[in-house]
Amino acid sequence: MVSEVKQLIDKSHDLIRTIKELRDALLDYQEGCERLLQVGELDRLGSSTIERVELVRFADKRERLAAALEAFEVSRRRARVALIAVAEDEGSTISEVARTLGLSRQLLSRQSKQENR
Repeated sequence: MVSEVKQLIDKSHDLIRTIKELRDALLDYQEGCERLLQVGELDRLGSSTIERVELVRFADKRERLAAALEAFEVSRRRARVALIAVAEDEGSTISEVARTLGLSRQLLSRQSKQENR
């Protein structure tokens, strides 16, 4: 049980790190949207929409956001599986964990099985 608790703590720290990375990626994406609007308003006659999007480097921002979302989903799933392991060691059922988290028992069972492969 001690190792399961340590794993839960480690996975929770990792989740917090990925949340911060996701927040930063979202803010960067938001700033890109705002900048695109500014560039569009300031340069109505000068450049095309494609040129303005390239100027803001939207492709890079989208890739960063997609990577951050994927990392967050993986980290959240791993933290959830670690939480299930600790709760089960404490005598809880996966149904109780699912109800507490507001998720389906089937989802938690499937994620637990996939993560433990």
